[in-house]
Amino acid sequence: MDIDGAIDRFRSPLLAGLYGEAMVSVLEHCRDLLAPLNVRWNTASHGVLVLSKPGDPRAIRVHIDSTMVDFALHENWEDGAFLRTREERIRCAIGDARAALVELLNRLGPAKA
Repeated sequence: MDIDGAIDRFRSPLLAGLYGEAMVSVLEHCRDLLAPLNVRWNTASHGVLVLSKPGDPRAIRVHIDSTMVDFALHENWEDGAFLRTREERIRCAIGDARAALVELLNRLGPAKA
């Protein structure tokens, strides 16, 4: 899904009343950052977006409430017999969402071919 599809979905009657307007505000403010990313829905919650770069197994999950946004960078890797995972979160006011997203996108690094 592209960013326009995500914005349309959060404007839908189902999500508009569940902080959809706040998410639309964040998505529109960060549109240029989000345009090259893969955008998909978390299967556990219709209100959570999952952002990733093509070819990168790491992802940023985005959840929003009325005044705050949570970004969580998830990564995992195999280490012998173990599957290791790591998560780093940033919770901030909606007005600071762009800066938090830039920080986590920089950690994802360049897209892999």
